Amino acid sequence: MLTLRWKVEPCAALAVGDQIKLDDLSEAVSGLADSMQHAADFVETRKAEMMTALSRGTAVQLEVIKPMLIAPGTSAWSVSRK
Repeated sequence: MLTLRWKVEPCAALAVGDQIKLDDLSEAVSGLADSMQHAADFVETRKAEMMTALSRGTAVQLEVIKPMLIAPGTSAWSVSRK
């Protein structure tokens, strides 16, 4: 889990404009942390499904390119040692 922390404790009072900017920055950091947590949760819930799809896709592509890599009647060794 990713945690973003933003805390400022000024030793003197901030000007009103600076306080507004600080509040805006704090809101933005909080929103970013929420968005990143939402994204991490989304990936975690779909990880198994995505891994299965990747495995299937890889197997299909391997079956497609296997005949192209090794010509019938030859071995991988004879092709690579030419």
